Amino acid sequence: MFMASNVYLERKRIKELLEKALQKPIVCISAGAGYGKTSCIQSYTKNNNIHTAWVQISLRDNLAERFWENFLYAFSQINKKNMEKLRMLGFPSTGELYARYLSILKTSLIPGEKYLFVYDDVHLLENPDLLRFIELSLNSSIFNLGTVLIYRWEPELNIKALINRKTASLIKEADLCFTKEEMLSYYKLQNLSLSPATASRVYKDTEGWAFAIHLAGISLKNTANVSYIPQALKANINKLIKSEIIDNLSGELRHTLIKLTLIEELNRKLVKEIINDVSLEKMILKMSFLINHDTKQNIYHIHHLFKEYLKDLQYEIKDEEKTELFNRASRWCIGNNKKMDAIMYCQKAGNLQGIMDIFYSLPLLLSRQTASYILSILDSLNKDVYGEYIQAIVMRNRAMASLRLFDQSRKETLEKLPLYLAMPESLKKNTILVVCYVNLASIDFVNSVYTRNYDFVSYFKKAAHYAKIAGLATKAPLNGDILSSYVCRVAAPASKTIFLDYIGMLKAIVPYSMEAMGGCRSGLYELALGEYAFYCGKYNESLEHLRQSLKKASEKQQYEIENRSLFYILRIYLYQGDKDKIKSIMLQLKKELDEVNFPNRHSYYDLVTGYYFIQTGEFEKIAPWIKNEYYESNLVSAAELLIKFIQAKYLFAVKKYPAAIALINSRIAEEPLLLGELELKTLEAVCHFRQKNREKAYKILKTVYDLAKESGITTVFTEHGKDMRSLLENAAMDKVRGIPLKWLETIRLSSVLYAKKLYPLKNMHGSNNTVLSGRENEILKLICQGLTRNEIANSFSISPNTVKTVIKSIYNKLGAANKADAVRIAEERKF
Repeated sequence: MFMASNVYLERKRIKELLEKALQKPIVCISAGAGYGKTSCIQSYTKNNNIHTAWVQISLRDNLAERFWENFLYAFSQINKKNMEKLRMLGFPSTGELYARYLSILKTSLIPGEKYLFVYDDVHLLENPDLLRFIELSLNSSIFNLGTVLIYRWEPELNIKALINRKTASLIKEADLCFTKEEMLSYYKLQNLSLSPATASRVYKDTEGWAFAIHLAGISLKNTANVSYIPQALKANINKLIKSEIIDNLSGELRHTLIKLTLIEELNRKLVKEIINDVSLEKMILKMSFLINHDTKQNIYHIHHLFKEYLKDLQYEIKDEEKTELFNRASRWCIGNNKKMDAIMYCQKAGNLQGIMDIFYSLPLLLSRQTASYILSILDSLNKDVYGEYIQAIVMRNRAMASLRLFDQSRKETLEKLPLYLAMPESLKKNTILVVCYVNLASIDFVNSVYTRNYDFVSYFKKAAHYAKIAGLATKAPLNGDILSSYVCRVAAPASKTIFLDYIGMLKAIVPYSMEAMGGCRSGLYELALGEYAFYCGKYNESLEHLRQSLKKASEKQQYEIENRSLFYILRIYLYQGDKDKIKSIMLQLKKELDEVNFPNRHSYYDLVTGYYFIQTGEFEKIAPWIKNEYYESNLVSAAELLIKFIQAKYLFAVKKYPAAIALINSRIAEEPLLLGELELKTLEAVCHFRQKNREKAYKILKTVYDLAKESGITTVFTEHGKDMRSLLENAAMDKVRGIPLKWLETIRLSSVLYAKKLYPLKNMHGSNNTVLSGRENEILKLICQGLTRNEIANSFSISPNTVKTVIKSIYNKLGAANKADAVRIAEERKF
């Protein structure tokens, strides 16, 4: 369908072309401006009642947070309730978050209904994270969901491969061009009747280009169809826009249209707020060829060529008028959860207070892109902004911490500190000093894993002093602490004394941290005591500390500390084989998912429960991102060692030993923490032992023993249960040099006890939790009987590829690594 000034032409050829193209999950539409790419899809989806999420992309969408706000608005046209879940999730920049996004997406689609995601002007995307998101979406294979990519030139996506695999259709510029007959039919609808000679000249001049055909029609109407002069339309398009459109507009409408080009996305509600004139809006709606109104999203789209022409006239808008316009737009964006656009409009309006207020409403965890964006805004402002706005100092510190620019941040803070100390006594001065001292303390705290220098306690003390004077009352989520992989951030090599020194430092800083930041780190000292006692195998002592930590953390909304306490308590109950207490802990963990001020709640829930399900053999319940060794987590910078350990532990559990070893050794750790090294290396030792590579296993075991002996750590060995028992028995028989027999026997007995306590839990969960479909059950039986993929395909009269898909689903549900593993699990669980 082609439309202009409420004139519609049904193009049967284009309709049939789209129907054929949409039989494939992906449709690519490639053409320049003015070929009707957008209008043909819009009219088709409207006439066929297809649920459509239309994402109109601009250059500013290369900021992930801005893209996500744009995407969410489009998604709301499909499912408003789940749109809010996606808002809470944030842009899925990692495999972990993408898996969660995909899960929400699937529950948003009604079976039997047809859905389309349209990415318009996708050629403007350059951000690798956004391109990766779309690449993943193109390969998600959701039966009733299709994707349309509209672009002027080929985007940085592997489109050729999609077409070669026959999963994508391609509609090109030549396909969208009007035929001569279509052009004449369009003119007929406008009461234009052309002579054969004139029709030939017009068609030759326009080359079937929709925009040019429309402008030629206006020209013919204005000359009363007396004659047509060939105009080389493409070369003279701006002259025609001026003579045939702009010169015929009223001054007020022309002025309004130019103002609208100052706005990034023209939501109709925002446009009403800007122009506040019903008659003008009606006139805009009549210009449907140049300004298309997307009724589903309630957004205006100004034609690219017309918009570019109007942009050149923006000098006609006075500065004070622009300021008012941008302030109105920023207020509307804030009210509609478009914070990135709101910041942009505040910046254009010179509204510094508006920028600062939005800064404080941003999530506690900043992506690298958002952090860079914030720094670029702050760098563009006058340096006096740091003395005027406390938010500017806070956001600069947060942004630099997110970018790990600790040395630069420390240097800047120390340079400014004398100026702030010299300020007249006031609430602002004391608040700024709290911010500065907290920043210095936090930087030195992070760096202490390398320096083992704990002099920064004085910074926490000064922060607490000025917070008390200022009467600050920081609340969640700003008072939250983001934990590392392990609370005892001690690097190897380390003795018991070094651990106790670190824990002593935590005892000193926690009261000051709580006073300076509204309870921040409450329970951290007790958690550190509990963690160290846990790894030393002192489980009763550990439980006592962890329960205290849990109580204190809960009182002050320290959700990460609470979660980590629950994690260690769960592991102790696993050691004790206490089913009822484990059930209680699992319920507490689930409850944390409702805490909106706990940014990492979903990730940590997956990790903690994932560890439990690995130990009990309930692989089908483990979050998909943990099972995939190629998926990275959004927690990498904070908890990389812990994540890699749990991912590698899963690979070990499903007998993917080479993959587990590769994952352990390919990591680039943010922090060389001893506890992480011990857990990963111990796991690597049992991997090699399972592969019957005893010498390698013994060598790593000796390394781990040497790392652990001075600190008294034993649990990293014990939790491997029967695998560690077998490794230690063989190490004792083979008399591995450098490891005392007494130590081998002590750890062996602990490992045996752990395995005995764990066995009933594994047995309890081993049979009834995996649900296979009827076909999956039948195919699993044939696999157990030894039939090949082709033989199974022949039995069911289906293709080998279909059998391959079903087998993959069976493996995923069972947590099986291969055919032999699937047979073993099926026998154990009596399928």
